[in-house]
Amino acid sequence: MGDMLRIKICDCVRKANSFSLLTDESKDESKKEKLAIIVRYVDDKANVDERFLTFVDATSLTAERLITNLISTLNKHGLDHACIVSQGYDGVAVMSGNCHDVQQRMKEIYPYAMYIHCYAHKLNLVLVDCAKKIQFACDLFLLLEALYVFISSSKAHTIFVSMQKELHPEKQDVSYPSYQIQDGPAGKLLLMRLAALMIRGLLPWKKFLVE
Repeated sequence: MGDMLRIKICDCVRKANSFSLLTDESKDESKKEKLAIIVRYVDDKANVDERFLTFVDATSLTAERLITNLISTLNKHGLDHACIVSQGYDGVAVMSGNCHDVQQRMKEIYPYAMYIHCYAHKLNLVLVDCAKKIQFACDLFLLLEALYVFISSSKAHTIFVSMQKELHPEKQDVSYPSYQIQDGPAGKLLLMRLAALMIRGLLPWKKFLVE
């Protein structure tokens, strides 16, 4: 099914004759770096489509290795590099720097591939900067970070589940007590629920932190 979708996406990209290349790196559950590659193009109905193409193992995060991964992935799926009209990444130096980094090297190879700093990452930077000016927000995020670090261990997770069974035996059909704490949206969702329970006084955090 995944291969069929990728073939369809690549056909649409080829028909568009030009596309934007978006990519970002992240870690999977086993803490291995993955490179997410996305294409953005205009279809025959003048709709702007953004489609996930694939994940690539990022054994190295050097600019040279990342470019090799990008180009080899495009070759594998039969996409013409000359049709790249823009590239979008986050603001880290290896991706967006002006000297021998991914966006600059890509532009040297493909002159029309204009670099655009990802607006989602820009918004995140703005929100982080704003949050730093609000003491309550700073305290909340410090609490969430401390919770994440602490509860990521298997022992802490076991304690959390046992405490939930003790505090709310009638609610054991609720799905979130059995979550594994991982990087990504699921882990953040659980941390937000933990914080909400603590703020409402439903989770005795002092007892929870006892070894």
